[in-house]
Amino acid sequence: MHNGFTSYLLSYDGSGTPALVEHNHPLHPDKPFSLDSAYDQIFLTSGFSSLCAETTLPLSPTLQLNGDLGDFSLDQLGMIGRAELDRHTGTQYRSLISKANPKVIVLGESADELDEFIDTYGGVLEITGLLSRGMHPEFTTAGELNIQQKKDRVCLDFLVRTPVNLSLCTYCGNCGPACPEQCIDEYLFLELNRCTFCNACLTACAADAIDLHGVERRAIETPALLMLTTEVELPEGSDVIFDKENLPGLFASIFAGRIDETVLCNNQLCQYSGQHDRGCTLCIQACRHNAIQQDSTGTQIDQQRCLECGACIAICPTGAIQSLHFTDRNFIPYWKNIAIEPGGSIVIGPEHLLHTFWWKNRNRTFPRTFFLEHPVPGSLTSMHFLFLLSLGAGQVLLLTEDAEHQVPARQMEQANALYTELFDRPEPIRRVEPGTLAPLLLPEFRSPLTLFNKDFSCTGRREKLLSILSSSCCRYPAPTGSARNFFLISAGSTATRAFVPNALPVSVYAGCRP
Repeated sequence: MHNGFTSYLLSYDGSGTPALVEHNHPLHPDKPFSLDSAYDQIFLTSGFSSLCAETTLPLSPTLQLNGDLGDFSLDQLGMIGRAELDRHTGTQYRSLISKANPKVIVLGESADELDEFIDTYGGVLEITGLLSRGMHPEFTTAGELNIQQKKDRVCLDFLVRTPVNLSLCTYCGNCGPACPEQCIDEYLFLELNRCTFCNACLTACAADAIDLHGVERRAIETPALLMLTTEVELPEGSDVIFDKENLPGLFASIFAGRIDETVLCNNQLCQYSGQHDRGCTLCIQACRHNAIQQDSTGTQIDQQRCLECGACIAICPTGAIQSLHFTDRNFIPYWKNIAIEPGGSIVIGPEHLLHTFWWKNRNRTFPRTFFLEHPVPGSLTSMHFLFLLSLGAGQVLLLTEDAEHQVPARQMEQANALYTELFDRPEPIRRVEPGTLAPLLLPEFRSPLTLFNKDFSCTGRREKLLSILSSSCCRYPAPTGSARNFFLISAGSTATRAFVPNALPVSVYAGCRP
């Protein structure tokens, strides 16, 4: 029974190589995590951000899980810690602070509705009220309203009735008494809903300042638009137009916040040509947050809209789009000194799900299992999965909260299809929820690719995938009775075809969408 907390620390011991040190101390949920002051030269510590929120050191959930739940020796844990240190120090990206802009236009059907909203939220928002119909002296009525979104702003174009030309008016007061319907008040607001167009006010106005049919077109921009009406047509896919049910989204969009530019596209690798406006559009099709645009400069990621779900990263055939948290060039060499037991399990998941599993299984040990914290599991591709299997892993298990609908389903299916056709084995890659993971770590699985891959170079995603397929097909003949196998790895319209004769090298023809 654990009644304390073991930290695994990479510290300086004078040898020139960071050494692993175990540190045991009590852990209480109401107290922040603290390190023993005796270790004054620490490079990295194990733990979870929810328990170690105040530490400024690189934090490794991977090291914590493998130290507590794995059966690794102290030397092996030291290698894991150094791989984690290289991973953290190799992660660099730009962070920006977005300025607060509390301006919002609120469009409503009645003045009472607008007044109620302004009374409630006027203290925190700079509100401009517009009416979609009717007239009121305090609000402009927008006629023939057209709404469009341009990048992160909303553009409104509309007509405004202007029966009184204030630049010509001398404020003589003759028009008000002359109107039989009393449509004109002292603020020169002419209520056209009551007007009978008798033209008495025009006759009384010596300055010729009244035109009952006068209109002007106005165009305004706003960082956010709130709709209190449903009778206006809106552009599709807008993320800066809100309704009363999505007020939290409105507040989140207009106040200051930090933007981490962690997903970037290398347009030198991207198969879309901005100059010719042709090429691959798989990332745009995969993105559910309207965070990718393609223009004359190439493929661009809108960092304000991007939620780093990983869908565009996983679907990109060339690896042009990468998560800087864990790029392909960091992922491949990461495993160079990691001891993967032949036929063992590799568990990959985000920190919060691994934390859940760790907390519920702290008194257990899972032999021949390696746990990897990955901030964006949805960015993994068939190349990553086949590479892990080529290291000798018997199965790769992806932790998810919803085992049926989370990405990277398509990439996982591709890798499974290739693997089962090549080696006539059960599918080795699965998505599991934390509550069902433990039983899957007990049976022994053995990969036919055991420990053959010693190539930890990474020149590109397609090149690495072809290298893995070529090496595996050269080493392992096709299943008995099959003279040749034909595989199609599909990623949208992008395809890699592998023609695999029995026991002969693989010939691969790769092509991208025109």
